[in-house]
Amino acid sequence: MKRARKHIPLLERYAAALACLLPQEDRDFFRKTHSPAASVIARFEIDHITLFAFGGSDAWWNLDPKLKAVHREKSRRDTSIVAKAKRIDEAKWREFTRVGKKRPARISKWPRGRWPKQRRLT
Repeated sequence: MKRARKHIPLLERYAAALACLLPQEDRDFFRKTHSPAASVIARFEIDHITLFAFGGSDAWWNLDPKLKAVHREKSRRDTSIVAKAKRIDEAKWREFTRVGKKRPARISKWPRGRWPKQRRLT
């Protein structure tokens, strides 16, 4: 027996799942106007639950769809957290690698920015 209709495209399934996360009035508006799937998907951005900088994965179980405004606010906070963690790591690394002395001054018999002229071999 022949199937009555084709399969439902993944884009349409994705939009239907995301529509459930919209506020009720927005979801009702999109359904009433028969908006395309792309317009529903465009309202969202994908967020990492565990930040990628801290070993988070790009797998589905570490991703959370959020409305763009909410995601951008969270990303602003996350960026400052990651920057602070990097600063702390860099400070620890500098302390670990410190020799205890100042680095020796540059030793060169030629003044900075000047190179001796090469002799011609004839």
